[in-house]
Amino acid sequence: MAQHLNPDVTINGTFGQLYDWDGKWRTEIDEVEFQIAMDRERILMSGTRKVGHKLKSIEGTGTLRGFKVTSEWLDLVAEMMRDDRKKQRSFTLIAVLDDPEALGAERVLLRGVKIWEASGGFKADEIRREEVPFTFFDVELLDKITGDPSQPNYDHYTSFQNQ
Repeated sequence: MAQHLNPDVTINGTFGQLYDWDGKWRTEIDEVEFQIAMDRERILMSGTRKVGHKLKSIEGTGTLRGFKVTSEWLDLVAEMMRDDRKKQRSFTLIAVLDDPEALGAERVLLRGVKIWEASGGFKADEIRREEVPFTFFDVELLDKITGDPSQPNYDHYTSFQNQ
C-alpha cells in the first residue's frame, strides 16, 4: 500500500515565536526567515568529465518581519551611525516553530546575530511594518522535529476511553 503525507503534521507558521537576547518573546515579529549558505568552488579534475566541489565558506543570513511597535531595531543601527567608535552589538535569537499538530517542535538558536539595516517613516492610514535583515555566526538546533510524516499523529487527540 502506498504511503502518503499525513496533512495534519504539516507545519503552520502561526505558532512561530521569536525570543530575543533577554529571553523575551517578541510578539511584534510575525515572520522569521533565515538561511545557511555554503559557498563552494568548482574543481575540474583531470581524467574525468565530472566536476567536484570544495567548500570554501559558510554564511548565515536572515530577515525579521513584523509590526513596528518600538524604535528598538532602528536604534540598534542608528547608534552605530551616531558614534564612529561604537562597537557593533552581537546577540542571540531563538526561533521556535511549535504547531500543536506537528510531529514536534523546532527551536533554533542563532548566535552572533548582527543587525545591518533598519528603516523608518510612515504612510497615512497604514499599519507600519518593519523588515530587519541580519547575519549570524553560529546555529544550534535545540529541539528537532522528527518522525514519520506518513503516519497519523494521535498525540493531539483526546482519549475518550477514560470518560
